[in-house]
Amino acid sequence: MIYVEINKFKRYYYKVKVVITFNGGKFMNNNNLRFNKEKFINNNSISSSDKKNRGFTMIELLVVIAIIGTLSATATPKLIKELRKGKVAKIQHNLGVIRSRLSLDETLLDKFPDLAGEEGGDNTDLLETYSIEATPVFTDEDGITHPETNQVLDSRDNTGGWFYDRTEGDIYANLPNGAYTYDEEYEIWDEDSSIISEEVQVLVDSGIIDENGVYQNNGSFEDIITGNFSILNADLVPDWNTTATDNKIEVWGNDFQAVNATDGNYFIELNANQVASLYQDIETVPGTTLEISVSHRGRTGEDTASLSINGTEAVTMIDGNTEWGTYIYEYEVPEGQTVTTFSLDSIASASSSLSVGNFIDNFNIKVIGD
Repeated sequence: MIYVEINKFKRYYYKVKVVITFNGGKFMNNNNLRFNKEKFINNNSISSSDKKNRGFTMIELLVVIAIIGTLSATATPKLIKELRKGKVAKIQHNLGVIRSRLSLDETLLDKFPDLAGEEGGDNTDLLETYSIEATPVFTDEDGITHPETNQVLDSRDNTGGWFYDRTEGDIYANLPNGAYTYDEEYEIWDEDSSIISEEVQVLVDSGIIDENGVYQNNGSFEDIITGNFSILNADLVPDWNTTATDNKIEVWGNDFQAVNATDGNYFIELNANQVASLYQDIETVPGTTLEISVSHRGRTGEDTASLSINGTEAVTMIDGNTEWGTYIYEYEVPEGQTVTTFSLDSIASASSSLSVGNFIDNFNIKVIGD
Protein backbone atom coordinates (compact mmCIF):
# COMPACT_ATOMS: atom_id res chain seq x y z
CA MET A 1 0.00 0.00 0.00
CA ILE A 2 1.25 3.53 -0.81
CA TYR A 3 0.46 6.34 1.62
CA VAL A 4 1.17 9.95 0.66
CA GLU A 5 1.14 12.75 3.26
CA ILE A 6 1.20 16.38 2.01
CA ASN A 7 1.93 19.25 4.43
CA LYS A 8 2.20 22.97 3.70
CA PHE A 9 5.81 24.12 3.68
CA LYS A 10 5.74 27.78 2.59
CA ARG A 11 3.29 30.01 0.87
CA TYR A 12 3.53 28.17 -2.40
CA TYR A 13 5.32 24.96 -1.44
CA TYR A 14 4.35 21.69 0.17
CA LYS A 15 6.23 18.85 1.81
CA VAL A 16 5.37 15.32 0.67
CA LYS A 17 6.10 12.13 2.63
CA VAL A 18 5.66 8.80 0.82
CA VAL A 19 5.19 5.62 2.87
CA ILE A 20 5.01 2.12 1.37
CA THR A 21 3.80 -0.69 3.64
CA PHE A 22 4.13 -4.42 2.95
CA ASN A 23 3.42 -7.45 5.13
CA GLY A 24 3.89 -5.57 8.35
CA GLY A 25 7.04 -3.80 7.14
CA LYS A 26 7.38 -0.18 6.00
CA PHE A 27 9.53 1.82 3.64
CA MET A 28 9.49 5.56 4.19
CA ASN A 29 10.80 8.31 1.95
CA ASN A 30 11.99 11.07 4.31
CA ASN A 31 13.32 13.36 1.60
CA ASN A 32 10.30 15.69 1.99
CA LEU A 33 9.56 16.17 -1.68
CA ARG A 34 8.33 19.71 -2.29
CA PHE A 35 6.18 21.11 -5.06
CA ASN A 36 4.93 24.55 -6.09
CA LYS A 37 1.25 24.76 -6.93
CA GLU A 38 1.54 28.39 -8.11
CA LYS A 39 3.95 27.53 -10.90
CA PHE A 40 0.97 26.54 -13.01
CA ILE A 41 -0.68 29.97 -12.45
CA ASN A 42 1.95 32.66 -12.62
CA ASN A 43 5.60 31.79 -12.75
CA ASN A 44 6.54 35.48 -12.46
CA SER A 45 4.87 35.77 -9.06
CA ILE A 46 7.46 33.54 -7.44
CA SER A 47 10.14 35.41 -5.54
CA SER A 48 13.82 34.89 -6.23
CA SER A 49 14.15 33.33 -2.80
CA ASP A 50 11.36 30.85 -3.58
CA LYS A 51 12.93 30.00 -6.93
CA LYS A 52 16.10 28.97 -5.17
CA ASN A 53 14.11 26.62 -2.92
CA ARG A 54 11.77 25.43 -5.63
CA GLY A 55 10.76 21.77 -5.29
CA PHE A 56 8.84 19.42 -7.59
CA THR A 57 5.89 20.60 -9.66
CA MET A 58 2.65 18.68 -9.35
CA ILE A 59 3.33 16.77 -12.58
CA GLU A 60 6.83 15.85 -11.47
CA LEU A 61 5.44 14.70 -8.14
CA LEU A 62 2.83 12.51 -9.80
CA VAL A 63 5.51 10.94 -12.00
CA VAL A 64 7.64 10.15 -8.93
CA ILE A 65 4.66 8.59 -7.13
CA ALA A 66 3.84 6.51 -10.22
CA ILE A 67 7.42 5.24 -10.42
CA ILE A 68 7.45 4.35 -6.72
CA GLY A 69 4.12 2.58 -7.12
CA THR A 70 5.39 0.54 -10.06
CA LEU A 71 8.56 -0.46 -8.22
CA SER A 72 6.63 -1.47 -5.11
CA ALA A 73 4.17 -3.51 -7.15
CA THR A 74 6.95 -5.50 -8.81
CA ALA A 75 9.65 -5.71 -6.14
CA THR A 76 7.60 -6.13 -2.98
CA PRO A 77 6.00 -9.52 -3.86
CA LYS A 78 9.44 -10.94 -4.72
CA LEU A 79 10.89 -9.64 -1.47
CA ILE A 80 8.05 -11.14 0.55
CA LYS A 81 8.44 -14.48 -1.25
CA GLU A 82 12.16 -14.62 -0.48
CA LEU A 83 11.57 -13.74 3.18
CA ARG A 84 9.07 -16.58 3.48
CA LYS A 85 11.38 -19.04 1.73
CA GLY A 86 14.09 -17.98 4.15
CA LYS A 87 11.94 -19.14 7.07
CA VAL A 88 11.40 -22.50 5.38
CA ALA A 89 15.14 -22.88 4.73
CA LYS A 90 15.96 -22.10 8.37
CA ILE A 91 13.54 -24.76 9.64
CA GLN A 92 14.89 -27.28 7.17
CA HIS A 93 18.46 -26.57 8.24
CA ASN A 94 17.48 -27.08 11.88
CA LEU A 95 15.89 -30.41 10.97
CA GLY A 96 19.10 -31.54 9.30
CA VAL A 97 21.19 -30.64 12.36
CA ILE A 98 18.85 -32.44 14.75
CA ARG A 99 18.60 -35.55 12.59
CA SER A 100 22.36 -35.85 12.28
CA ARG A 101 22.71 -35.63 16.06
CA LEU A 102 19.95 -38.22 16.58
CA SER A 103 21.66 -40.65 14.22
CA LEU A 104 24.99 -40.20 15.99
CA ASP A 105 23.55 -40.63 19.49
CA GLU A 106 21.59 -43.73 18.50
CA THR A 107 24.82 -45.28 17.20
CA LEU A 108 26.69 -44.46 20.40
CA LEU A 109 23.93 -45.05 22.97
CA ASP A 110 21.84 -47.68 21.15
CA LYS A 111 18.64 -45.67 21.74
CA PHE A 112 16.99 -42.41 20.77
CA PRO A 113 16.66 -39.64 23.38
CA ASP A 114 13.39 -38.55 25.01
CA LEU A 115 12.96 -35.22 23.24
CA ALA A 116 9.18 -35.16 23.73
CA GLY A 117 9.41 -35.71 27.49
CA GLU A 118 7.48 -38.99 27.40
CA GLU A 119 9.29 -40.21 30.50
CA GLY A 120 8.37 -37.10 32.51
CA GLY A 121 10.66 -34.56 34.10
CA ASP A 122 12.27 -31.40 32.76
CA ASN A 123 14.08 -31.99 29.46
CA THR A 124 14.99 -28.34 28.81
CA ASP A 125 18.70 -29.11 28.89
CA LEU A 126 18.21 -31.92 26.38
CA LEU A 127 16.37 -29.60 23.97
CA GLU A 128 19.20 -27.06 24.23
CA THR A 129 21.76 -29.78 23.57
CA TYR A 130 19.93 -30.73 20.37
CA SER A 131 19.57 -27.08 19.28
CA ILE A 132 15.78 -27.31 19.20
CA GLU A 133 14.90 -23.80 18.01
CA ALA A 134 11.45 -22.26 17.79
CA THR A 135 9.46 -22.36 14.58
CA PRO A 136 8.46 -18.81 13.49
CA VAL A 137 4.98 -17.33 13.86
CA PHE A 138 2.53 -18.41 11.15
CA THR A 139 -1.17 -18.05 10.34
CA ASP A 140 -3.10 -21.16 9.30
CA GLU A 141 -5.83 -21.42 6.68
CA ASP A 142 -8.50 -20.68 9.30
CA GLY A 143 -6.87 -17.36 10.09
CA ILE A 144 -5.54 -18.51 13.47
CA THR A 145 -2.09 -17.13 14.31
CA HIS A 146 0.25 -19.56 16.05
CA PRO A 147 3.18 -18.08 18.02
CA GLU A 148 6.77 -19.19 17.72
CA THR A 149 7.46 -22.27 19.84
CA ASN A 150 10.08 -24.97 20.33
CA GLN A 151 7.64 -27.48 21.78
CA VAL A 152 8.37 -31.13 20.92
CA LEU A 153 5.28 -33.34 20.69
CA ASP A 154 4.84 -37.08 20.24
CA SER A 155 1.84 -36.53 17.94
CA ARG A 156 1.20 -34.06 15.15
CA ASP A 157 -1.32 -31.22 15.53
CA ASN A 158 0.18 -28.63 13.12
CA THR A 159 0.32 -25.84 15.72
CA GLY A 160 4.06 -25.18 15.47
CA GLY A 161 7.16 -26.63 17.04
CA TRP A 162 8.26 -30.17 16.30
CA PHE A 163 6.78 -33.65 15.99
CA TYR A 164 9.14 -36.38 17.19
CA ASP A 165 8.88 -40.07 16.33
CA ARG A 166 11.10 -41.63 18.97
CA THR A 167 10.60 -45.17 17.67
CA GLU A 168 12.12 -44.29 14.29
CA GLY A 169 14.34 -41.56 15.69
CA ASP A 170 13.04 -38.92 13.29
CA ILE A 171 11.78 -35.40 13.82
CA TYR A 172 9.50 -33.25 11.67
CA ALA A 173 8.23 -29.68 11.68
CA ASN A 174 4.80 -29.65 13.35
CA LEU A 175 3.37 -27.40 10.67
CA PRO A 176 0.66 -27.51 8.01
CA ASN A 177 1.75 -27.58 4.39
CA GLY A 178 2.35 -24.08 3.04
CA ALA A 179 2.58 -22.56 6.52
CA TYR A 180 4.88 -19.73 5.39
CA THR A 181 4.86 -19.65 1.59
CA TYR A 182 1.16 -20.59 1.13
CA ASP A 183 2.37 -22.98 -1.55
CA GLU A 184 1.34 -26.48 -0.49
CA GLU A 185 3.12 -28.13 -3.42
CA TYR A 186 6.46 -26.51 -2.60
CA GLU A 187 6.32 -26.43 1.20
CA ILE A 188 5.41 -29.93 2.42
CA TRP A 189 5.61 -30.86 6.10
CA ASP A 190 2.96 -33.55 6.64
CA GLU A 191 4.68 -36.51 4.96
CA ASP A 192 8.40 -36.70 5.52
CA SER A 193 9.36 -33.04 5.95
CA SER A 194 11.19 -33.16 2.65
CA ILE A 195 11.09 -29.73 1.05
CA ILE A 196 11.83 -29.75 -2.65
CA SER A 197 13.17 -26.38 -3.70
CA GLU A 198 12.53 -24.96 -7.13
CA GLU A 199 16.12 -25.76 -8.13
CA VAL A 200 15.85 -29.41 -7.03
CA GLN A 201 12.47 -29.70 -8.77
CA VAL A 202 14.24 -28.77 -12.00
CA LEU A 203 16.50 -31.82 -11.53
CA VAL A 204 13.43 -33.99 -10.91
CA ASP A 205 11.67 -32.68 -14.02
CA SER A 206 14.77 -33.27 -16.15
CA GLY A 207 15.15 -36.88 -14.89
CA ILE A 208 18.50 -36.27 -13.19
CA ILE A 209 17.01 -37.37 -9.86
CA ASP A 210 13.79 -39.22 -9.11
CA GLU A 211 10.93 -38.04 -6.89
CA ASN A 212 12.68 -39.55 -3.86
CA GLY A 213 15.78 -37.45 -4.48
CA VAL A 214 17.92 -40.33 -5.78
CA TYR A 215 20.29 -39.48 -8.64
CA GLN A 216 19.83 -41.57 -11.76
CA ASN A 217 23.58 -41.94 -12.29
CA ASN A 218 24.01 -45.62 -13.27
CA GLY A 219 25.48 -46.28 -9.83
CA SER A 220 25.16 -50.07 -10.15
CA PHE A 221 26.48 -50.16 -13.73
CA GLU A 222 23.25 -51.66 -15.06
CA ASP A 223 22.83 -49.36 -18.06
CA ILE A 224 25.20 -51.40 -20.23
CA ILE A 225 25.01 -54.48 -22.42
CA THR A 226 27.86 -56.94 -21.91
CA GLY A 227 28.70 -60.46 -20.83
CA ASN A 228 30.19 -61.80 -17.60
CA PHE A 229 33.45 -59.96 -18.18
CA SER A 230 34.36 -57.06 -20.45
CA ILE A 231 36.86 -54.25 -20.69
CA LEU A 232 34.91 -51.47 -22.39
CA ASN A 233 35.58 -48.01 -23.69
CA ALA A 234 34.29 -45.50 -21.15
CA ASP A 235 31.75 -44.11 -23.61
CA LEU A 236 29.95 -47.48 -23.46
CA VAL A 237 29.40 -47.11 -19.68
CA PRO A 238 26.82 -44.32 -19.30
CA ASP A 239 27.48 -41.52 -16.78
CA TRP A 240 31.02 -42.71 -15.99
CA ASN A 241 34.46 -41.39 -16.90
CA THR A 242 37.93 -42.77 -16.18
CA THR A 243 41.40 -41.32 -15.64
CA ALA A 244 42.95 -44.35 -17.37
CA THR A 245 45.08 -43.29 -20.31
CA ASP A 246 43.53 -46.01 -22.49
CA ASN A 247 39.99 -44.87 -21.51
CA LYS A 248 39.01 -48.42 -20.46
CA ILE A 249 36.60 -49.56 -17.74
CA GLU A 250 36.54 -53.19 -16.54
CA VAL A 251 33.05 -54.64 -15.97
CA TRP A 252 32.29 -57.91 -14.18
CA GLY A 253 29.01 -59.80 -14.27
CA ASN A 254 27.30 -61.14 -11.17
CA ASP A 255 28.91 -64.37 -9.88
CA PHE A 256 31.86 -64.12 -12.28
CA GLN A 257 34.74 -65.94 -10.54
CA ALA A 258 32.35 -66.49 -7.62
CA VAL A 259 32.06 -62.77 -6.83
CA ASN A 260 28.48 -61.56 -6.39
CA ALA A 261 27.29 -58.05 -7.20
CA THR A 262 25.79 -56.14 -4.26
CA ASP A 263 23.05 -54.74 -6.50
CA GLY A 264 21.88 -55.80 -9.94
CA ASN A 265 23.92 -57.79 -12.42
CA TYR A 266 27.18 -55.88 -12.77
CA PHE A 267 30.03 -54.24 -10.85
CA ILE A 268 33.40 -52.83 -11.88
CA GLU A 269 37.08 -53.18 -11.05
CA LEU A 270 38.90 -49.86 -10.68
CA ASN A 271 42.17 -51.30 -11.96
CA ALA A 272 41.34 -52.30 -15.54
CA ASN A 273 44.66 -52.25 -17.41
CA GLN A 274 46.25 -49.79 -14.98
CA VAL A 275 45.73 -48.06 -11.65
CA ALA A 276 42.99 -45.48 -12.25
CA SER A 277 39.96 -43.61 -10.95
CA LEU A 278 36.34 -43.59 -12.07
CA TYR A 279 34.44 -40.31 -11.70
CA GLN A 280 31.18 -38.54 -12.40
CA ASP A 281 30.42 -34.84 -12.81
CA ILE A 282 27.04 -34.46 -11.13
CA GLU A 283 24.72 -31.45 -11.43
CA THR A 284 24.08 -30.28 -7.86
CA VAL A 285 22.10 -27.55 -6.09
CA PRO A 286 24.05 -25.31 -3.68
CA GLY A 287 22.88 -25.69 -0.09
CA THR A 288 21.55 -29.22 -0.48
CA THR A 289 22.76 -32.10 1.66
CA LEU A 290 23.68 -35.26 -0.22
CA GLU A 291 24.01 -38.79 1.12
CA ILE A 292 26.60 -40.78 -0.80
CA SER A 293 26.88 -44.54 -0.40
CA VAL A 294 29.20 -46.98 -2.14
CA SER A 295 30.20 -50.65 -1.81
CA HIS A 296 33.86 -51.75 -2.03
CA ARG A 297 35.64 -55.11 -2.00
CA GLY A 298 39.17 -56.41 -2.49
CA ARG A 299 39.95 -58.80 -5.33
CA THR A 300 42.87 -61.00 -4.21
CA GLY A 301 43.17 -59.72 -0.67
CA GLU A 302 42.90 -56.41 1.18
CA ASP A 303 42.54 -53.51 -1.25
CA THR A 304 42.25 -49.78 -0.52
CA ALA A 305 40.27 -47.16 -2.43
CA SER A 306 38.84 -43.76 -1.61
CA LEU A 307 35.85 -41.57 -2.37
CA SER A 308 36.90 -38.04 -3.26
CA ILE A 309 34.67 -35.01 -3.78
CA ASN A 310 36.03 -32.21 -5.94
CA GLY A 311 39.54 -33.57 -5.44
CA THR A 312 39.35 -33.86 -1.65
CA GLU A 313 39.38 -37.33 -0.09
CA ALA A 314 36.18 -37.89 1.91
CA VAL A 315 36.18 -41.62 2.69
CA THR A 316 38.91 -44.28 2.77
CA MET A 317 37.69 -47.80 1.99
CA ILE A 318 39.73 -50.84 3.09
CA ASP A 319 38.22 -54.29 2.50
CA GLY A 320 39.26 -57.87 2.00
CA ASN A 321 38.13 -60.22 -0.74
CA THR A 322 35.52 -62.19 1.22
CA GLU A 323 32.73 -59.63 1.50
CA TRP A 324 31.65 -56.16 0.45
CA GLY A 325 32.02 -53.16 2.72
CA THR A 326 29.47 -50.35 2.44
CA TYR A 327 30.38 -46.74 3.18
CA ILE A 328 28.03 -43.78 3.73
CA TYR A 329 28.99 -40.13 3.72
CA GLU A 330 27.01 -36.87 3.96
CA TYR A 331 28.07 -33.84 1.99
CA GLU A 332 26.67 -30.30 1.92
CA VAL A 333 27.02 -28.64 -1.47
CA PRO A 334 28.77 -25.26 -1.04
CA GLU A 335 27.32 -21.99 -2.24
CA GLY A 336 27.77 -21.45 -5.97
CA GLN A 337 28.73 -25.08 -6.71
CA THR A 338 26.35 -26.29 -9.42
CA VAL A 339 28.52 -29.21 -10.60
CA THR A 340 30.26 -31.60 -8.19
CA THR A 341 32.86 -34.21 -9.15
CA PHE A 342 32.68 -37.55 -7.31
CA SER A 343 35.71 -39.77 -7.82
CA LEU A 344 36.43 -43.38 -6.82
CA ASP A 345 40.20 -43.71 -6.60
CA SER A 346 42.37 -46.82 -6.47
CA ILE A 347 44.91 -46.41 -3.64
CA ALA A 348 46.48 -49.84 -3.06
CA SER A 349 46.00 -53.47 -4.06
CA ALA A 350 46.97 -56.78 -2.48
CA SER A 351 48.18 -57.83 -5.94
CA SER A 352 51.44 -56.74 -7.52
CA SER A 353 49.67 -56.47 -10.86
CA LEU A 354 48.61 -52.96 -11.86
CA SER A 355 45.50 -54.41 -13.53
CA VAL A 356 44.15 -56.09 -10.39
CA GLY A 357 42.31 -54.56 -7.47
CA ASN A 358 39.34 -52.70 -5.96
CA PHE A 359 35.83 -53.81 -6.89
CA ILE A 360 33.14 -51.08 -6.78
CA ASP A 361 29.34 -51.40 -6.86
CA ASN A 362 26.13 -49.62 -5.85
CA PHE A 363 27.39 -46.04 -5.89
CA ASN A 364 24.34 -43.96 -4.94
CA ILE A 365 23.76 -40.25 -4.36
CA LYS A 366 20.58 -38.97 -2.72
CA VAL A 367 19.33 -35.51 -1.80
CA ILE A 368 18.34 -35.72 1.87
CA GLY A 369 17.94 -32.02 2.58
CA ASP A 370 17.73 -28.74 0.71
